[in-house]
Parts: sequence; C-alpha cells; structure tokens
Amino acid sequence: MAFIVFSTNAYSENEMVVSEEEAASLYEWEVVDDLVTILDYHGPSVVVLPAKIGKHKVTRIEGFAFFMKDITSISLPNTITSIGRSAFTWNNINEVIIPDSVRSIGDAAFANNRIHKIILGKNIANINKSVFRQNYCTEISIPENVKTIREAAFIQMDSIKGSLNDPIPWVLRSIKIGESVTIEAYALPDDFLETYNACGKGAGEYLLNNDGTWQLKKEEK
Repeated sequence: MAFIVFSTNAYSENEMVVSEEEAASLYEWEVVDDLVTILDYHGPSVVVLPAKIGKHKVTRIEGFAFFMKDITSISLPNTITSIGRSAFTWNNINEVIIPDSVRSIGDAAFANNRIHKIILGKNIANINKSVFRQNYCTEISIPENVKTIREAAFIQMDSIKGSLNDPIPWVLRSIKIGESVTIEAYALPDDFLETYNACGKGAGEYLLNNDGTWQLKKEEK
C-alpha cells in the first residue's frame, strides 16, 4: 500500500562527509558564510547527499538542482534546512525522509515522481504549492505541526496509472487530518474538500467510497 506518513521524529542517519574533489564529480555548489548550497547534480540515480563538502556544511538545495535527473532514491543529511522550488521534480523517487532539520520546502519540490512514502520532519509548518502533486500516494496523514496546506499540494494522485508491469491504478483513498489546519482551494481533491467543509472541517480520517464520494470515518466507541 502506498502512503505518506508525516512524523514528529524524522531522523536521517546520513552524516557523510566528502572531499571537494569527490564532490566535484557529482555536484555544482557554492559556499556562502561557510555553508554549502547545492546548485546542480550530474551523478547516478541513487543520491546520498553529503552532510559536508570538505569543511563546509551542506544546508540548502537550490531550486531545480535535481530536476529531471532520473533519480530513483534520495538520502538527505540532518544538516539540510531548505529545499528549493522544483528541486526534485520529474524523477522516479519512491520514498524520501525529510529530516527534522528542514524548515522549508519550495513549491513543487517533489512533484511528478513515484513517491509511495514520505516521512516529514517536525519543523515543517507549511506544505507549499504542488509539493507532492502527481505521485503514487493512497493514504495521507497530516500531523499537528502542519498549519497550512497550500494550493495543489496533494492533487492528481489518481492521474498516474501503473505501468504494464504494475497495472494497479493508484488512487488516494484515505486522508487523516488534525485540528487547526488551513487548507487552501485545490490543495486536496475537490470532492474531498466538499465533504471536509460539509463536516465543519472536522479532524479525523476521511475515506473514499466506491462511488467516488468521501465520508468522515465514525469513531468507534
């Protein structure tokens, strides 16, 4: 089953340090105030981003840095604080851990991938526009630390179908949401938002019925 999990404890064990010579074969980067921003990538499909390049800590991923690079796997270090717009868009990533160190993720950063599972750290307050648009998620659970879900963040989860070797259609069927979350228009499927609003924007788990409508799951007594 494909799903997105939002955790309150997303720790990455990636603490890799590489020399500047090693990094030069894979990345383009800049150093400002002794901190590294990754600008571009030209390496293999499995990415293990270092925590340091030489003596400099890697803290930012520039927008479009990994755009359309045929990436299938990404490991982020606990030093990353910011992921730019469309940084990993149009790849084949299946699963990603966003460490607790990350405080901002730009628009469409992980759109158009094959993501089944995301573990998102405790310091993300806003899920920005189109961040997870067009992926393979069938379940979404939003934690209390998320306060705003912006336009198109989770739409078109059912527009990507399986391949000939993976023929099962991926359809978003379960959304768990807490209290005090602001959801912008079109952030989630329209039919879900219609039910969510009709239920007074109540917290709980919403389930997709076979007829395409949504319902708020009743709590068992």
